[in-house]
Amino acid sequence: MNISDCHFLSDCQQLVYFLNREDITNPPDWRIKPFTQIFANCVTNRQSYLHKIHRSLNSTADSLARQAYSSDTLQFESHCSSVHCGTICSVLQALFNVDLPHVNIIVVSWC
Repeated sequence: MNISDCHFLSDCQQLVYFLNREDITNPPDWRIKPFTQIFANCVTNRQSYLHKIHRSLNSTADSLARQAYSSDTLQFESHCSSVHCGTICSVLQALFNVDLPHVNIIVVSWC
């Protein structure tokens, strides 16, 4: 996408501290490893900054995260926001044809 000088905001001080380090191979919680790796892959070779903001400034995201964390059902909702896909997204079509009986796809992101 050729985006540079990106600023990301988070209300999680531990995450901001971790992602602003040089070495992000060992996250504070192993469950976030896939997400920290995705973030690292997306910002590699780009000028990016991660800033800590107060939770009150991030109330919508905080509310959604709490709802997702407390939810006992996981359901994959498909939506493509790429301007290159038009009306049919080949990535979403491919995902629906993958048979993974013991895996729940929650989110898919690509850069």
